[in-house]
Amino acid sequence: MSDVNRPPGLDLRTLTELRRALAGQEGGLGQIVGVFVQESRRRLVAMHEALARGEAEPLRLAAHTIRGSAEMMGAGRLADLGRALEMAAPGGDGAGLEALFQELRAEYEAVERQLSQELGETW
Repeated sequence: MSDVNRPPGLDLRTLTELRRALAGQEGGLGQIVGVFVQESRRRLVAMHEALARGEAEPLRLAAHTIRGSAEMMGAGRLADLGRALEMAAPGGDGAGLEALFQELRAEYEAVERQLSQELGETW
C-alpha cells in the first residue's frame, strides 16, 4: 500500500545510542520515550479526526511530526509511513489516505509494544 523500505519495529541500535546519550540525566530514556508515546497518541487522534473531516493540512502536519519523532526513536518503518502519509495528504483520496493511516497506526502500536518490552515500562 505504501512506499516503505525499512523493516517494521525499532532499530535497537538507535535505542541503545539514545540510552547511552541520556545516561545520568534525570528521567533518561524512559522520559523521552514517555513523551514520544504521549505525543504520538495525540497525533494519531489528530490524524483520525482530520481524515473524518477531510482536512488535508492537519493530517499532513500530524504525519510530519510523527515522521520526525519516529526517526529519532529508531522506528524507521513508522517514519517512512509518516512520510508517505505526509506526501499523500494534499490531494489524496479518502480511501487511500485511510488505508495508509491504518497501516501507520498498526506500525505505531507495534513500536509502542516493543518500547514497552525493551524498557519494562507502560504509558
